[in-house]
Amino acid sequence: MTALRNAVVVIEGLLIGLLVLFLAMTVFDLLYAWHAQPCSIERSSGCYPWGAEGPSAGLWTHASKRNYLVWSVFEAVVSCAALVGALLVPQGRRIFVLLVGGALAYLSRYFLPFIF
Repeated sequence: MTALRNAVVVIEGLLIGLLVLFLAMTVFDLLYAWHAQPCSIERSSGCYPWGAEGPSAGLWTHASKRNYLVWSVFEAVVSCAALVGALLVPQGRRIFVLLVGGALAYLSRYFLPFIF
């Protein structure tokens, strides 16, 4: 039973590390996207493929700059809430908060289009 508890604690640590990395990438990308122009207006290295351009054509998150920013802010807030929740919950139970936060961040691409 002790080995199982230690395994859960290790997995929690890995999930916290992945969530911190995901949060950092989301925040940096959000700041970059905030000031970017669509590639249809300005063809440069600082453009974003919103609309029907690039490999992400047809996805709600890339349909417009507004959608992308809403999705990025939501994912950053969910990641922060999951990290804070994981740090407030005792060790061994953090995995539930982290898994719910990860699931909510993943499923946001499916339910955010119905809200916005």
